[in-house]
Amino acid sequence: MQKTQSSGLLQQPLGGIGTELRASAIWSLQEWELAIVFVGLYLVLERVSFIHPSALIGITPWNPQIALALGLVLIRGLRAAPALLFAMLVSEALVRQTPTPLLSVLVGVFIMATGYTIAGMALSRHLSVRGRIRSLRDFAWMLGIVSIAPLLIGSIYVGSHVVLGLAEWSNFPQALSRYWIGDVVGVLALMPFFLVLADRVGRRKLAALLPRWETWVQLVSTVAILAAVFAFLPGGHVKYFFVLFLPLIWIAARQGLVGAAAGLAFVQVGLIIVVQASGSEVGTLLELQARMLGLSVTGLLLGVVVDERERAQESLRQSLRLAAAGEMAAALAHEVNQPLTALVTYGRACQHMLARTPPDMGQLEQTVGKITEQAQRVGAIVKRLRDFLRSGTMNLERLAPGEFLEAMRAAFAQEAKADGIALNLTIEPDLARVLVDRLELEIVFRNLIANALDSIREARPVRREIRLTAANHDAGFVQLSVVDSGPGIPPSLRDKLFLPFSTSKSHGMGIGLAISRAIVKAHGGRLWVEPTDHGSFHLTLPTLTGETDDNDS
Repeated sequence: MQKTQSSGLLQQPLGGIGTELRASAIWSLQEWELAIVFVGLYLVLERVSFIHPSALIGITPWNPQIALALGLVLIRGLRAAPALLFAMLVSEALVRQTPTPLLSVLVGVFIMATGYTIAGMALSRHLSVRGRIRSLRDFAWMLGIVSIAPLLIGSIYVGSHVVLGLAEWSNFPQALSRYWIGDVVGVLALMPFFLVLADRVGRRKLAALLPRWETWVQLVSTVAILAAVFAFLPGGHVKYFFVLFLPLIWIAARQGLVGAAAGLAFVQVGLIIVVQASGSEVGTLLELQARMLGLSVTGLLLGVVVDERERAQESLRQSLRLAAAGEMAAALAHEVNQPLTALVTYGRACQHMLARTPPDMGQLEQTVGKITEQAQRVGAIVKRLRDFLRSGTMNLERLAPGEFLEAMRAAFAQEAKADGIALNLTIEPDLARVLVDRLELEIVFRNLIANALDSIREARPVRREIRLTAANHDAGFVQLSVVDSGPGIPPSLRDKLFLPFSTSKSHGMGIGLAISRAIVKAHGGRLWVEPTDHGSFHLTLPTLTGETDDNDS
């Protein structure tokens, strides 16, 4: 079966080149519509960018239509070649109208259409997702191919005109540099934006940016800088161009590649509009485009890095959620064990009741009811774990800090006693209650107490003690602490202690404290370690006004 991969706007078969050539003979109605739209946009871009064409050859300092052509090839593959060739022929006839023989026009169109089709196919083969720039590797391939292809195509294009007697060899370097700058800047400044528009996910992200006030501040800032550079600073078009880096870096850092692509397109279009309005000379436009090249590379690179960082962070969040689910499963094991034990007991009781003659139906009905209650309790516990795995949903309940710490001490009492470690508890009176997910808070304290036990076991200090304390903190907060008599946290490790996979233990993954801090933060509190000679961890939790430990006693 032939596989297909979505490009967002269209579906492209992933067969070989031969398959694409055979399939290109038959176009669907959707492909005809796309071809017509492409030709129309190509002609519009050609007309807008037809500024300062060189004599006979007709090379211009800015060629955004090449970005559209490469984007189409990335999305449609070889099936885009006929539309690209036709658009270039129509452009030569209706827009460019260079005074050159028909043969040179046909040769030039063939060179450009073939060259950029090959370049687009080569880039498409190396992208991780067809028609999308997602990683630094994709960006590196795009930058490499976009830099080399116009140089090779331009050399053949300009060389053919020299051979046909339309230009001199002495003008070859100047014509080639103009061709290269125009095509490279046109592609880098606009092709990523075209790919965003052609991708369903990209369009959604772009649409989500428009209602944000920050987006409009960025656009207004860009317009203001363009106006200041070109209107209020006569003759400083090139000198002050670097100021445009500021809004673009802001956009890319905040909104990733989608924002960077849109920002570059906006700056490039604004730049050309201002240049046309001001009547700048070709030398000035070429210098501006050369600087635009640096702006494009910087903006796209930063956008790709930001997107990769966000994907890495999301992957890390998923990993931490799974790790937290494992910790939560361990905390749930004890709670699940109790109703399961009760189910076994009640089941055996029912068997004994049924064995009597006659059976006590009233008592049997009560026992079956208890079985139902315990089964529902197990179901509720499993549901909590499932909800946490899906979305991190918390099951909040009012909790007395003193009662909670007493339960945690009881859970570790046997283990601490076996190692000769005193597990002491200090509770300040009249503490306000807190609203927390008990199981998630248990995960935090299981990590802290287990770390304290490991620290004392490894160091073997003379005084072997762990103190659990609960006290009032600032207004509206209660502080819970775990302090041990171990050697404490080394200074070199304190700054990265709560980072994932950071640990001083010979065993373990180093994610317990990262999970614990995330849980406490989700509850509106804070978890930190004090720089002391012993292990000293503290966390704060917001309290419920007017509810204290003594209210329910």
